[in-house]
Amino acid sequence: MLESLRWRLTIWFVALSLLLYGAGAIFGIFVLSAALTTATDDELRRLLPEIRPSVEIIDDEPTLKTWSTNAQSANLKFLPTIQLFTTKGAMLEHYGAPGVAELKAGTLHSGTGDSVIAVRSEYRPICLHNANGQKKQVGYLQIQVSTKHEDEVIKNFILEVLLLAPFSALILGFFGYVFSGKAVQPVENTLLMLRRFVADAGHELNTPITVIEASLQTVEEMRRDEEDPSEILEVIARASARMKDLAGNLMTLARMESPELVSPKVPLQVNEMVVPLVQEFQELAKQKRINLVCDPVPSLKLLGHNESLSRMLSNLLNNAIRYTETGGSVTVSVAAQDDNIAFVIQDTGIGMPQDSLNHIFERFYRVDKSRSRAAGGSGLGLSIVKAIVESHKGTVKVESELGKGSRFTVAIPYIH
Repeated sequence: MLESLRWRLTIWFVALSLLLYGAGAIFGIFVLSAALTTATDDELRRLLPEIRPSVEIIDDEPTLKTWSTNAQSANLKFLPTIQLFTTKGAMLEHYGAPGVAELKAGTLHSGTGDSVIAVRSEYRPICLHNANGQKKQVGYLQIQVSTKHEDEVIKNFILEVLLLAPFSALILGFFGYVFSGKAVQPVENTLLMLRRFVADAGHELNTPITVIEASLQTVEEMRRDEEDPSEILEVIARASARMKDLAGNLMTLARMESPELVSPKVPLQVNEMVVPLVQEFQELAKQKRINLVCDPVPSLKLLGHNESLSRMLSNLLNNAIRYTETGGSVTVSVAAQDDNIAFVIQDTGIGMPQDSLNHIFERFYRVDKSRSRAAGGSGLGLSIVKAIVESHKGTVKVESELGKGSRFTVAIPYIH
């Protein structure tokens, strides 16, 4: 249980850390993209006023032909894209690197596949002042700068984030596992003390119970010749049996929950375990005039503890017979179900209400306390069943209806 808790803490720690890592990476991408865009826009706004004085107006149309001729004579290369447009948005001239033939500010794209052009664009109107001092717009000057470099930077940043993610997860997982072990250490110590207390309490209870039973036998021998045996002796006998059952159950639970006390699992033949056990309960069923039936058990094997699995089936059979009225029936069946062996114990007993089915595997829980005490139950039988099933990597489920009976199904992986 603690190991499972430790792994869950580690997984949650890694998941939360990766979530924060992803959120930080996304935030970083947005910040980096915004910074690169701002830098490009600043560069465009700087270039526009530098080139604007070179624009000539001939026949009410802007031109950069003289500037282009002089630039070519000086072997100058135009890194940005320089474009001239009419007032209606039609392109007049184009200089420099390939660009997008669209009069628009912001990020522009053109082309498909590998020939996609992505640019950052900025434009300004070109105006002509006449002799009267009036201003007349004659076109637009637009400058575009390729965003290929910025896109590569962002792409590489994303790639590095993705490549670092699995390594970060491994490192976080290692440290998370180490620190979660330290975090659950106090819980582990507390549970260890609790297990020891339960085991010691169950062991210590055995001594006075043995004394009571021995004394009870002595008193019964002394009063054997009396015609009216005392009812007190019967009460003592029942109380002693209940205490003995409780002590045994406490010791079993402590042993099941202590990894250091669990014996290794061995291959077991299912029919050799189930059939003799059902035969042992036949006498108890006959005493209550209950029909105990065991369907043919297939020859299957599982890896487990013979004593624990026998205790599990014994508890289920004991409950089925205990809470089935005279004249009822209890059926035991075993079958292969997917990769599991399904043990099914079905009875025609008193059944249980639906609101109790989620609690019956809790320790000391009783559906009907007065009935359970009269039947001698301690409230630990089904808790032991669940602990044994979980230790064998199996599952247990129950179906029940008041007045019609109950059906317990235990599924445990088997050896193919």
